[in-house]
Amino acid sequence: TEIVDHDVNGFVCNEPGEWESCLSRLMIDRAELARLSENARKKVLERYSVASNSRNFLSLFEKAVTP
Repeated sequence: TEIVDHDVNGFVCNEPGEWESCLSRLMIDRAELARLSENARKKVLERYSVASNSRNFLSLFEKAVTP
């Protein structure tokens, strides 16, 4: 799974010029920065937080202690 979805919750850039363009855009457009930030936070909470992965963690712990 990709953590960053380009132009949804961040930027995926391959060249220095792309980074410069994207970062400049965020410095100018605070609403865009807020949108990307909110989307990034939402994705992390939904997919990568302890709360969203508690079932997976419990399963691993159960497997570790089961003979």
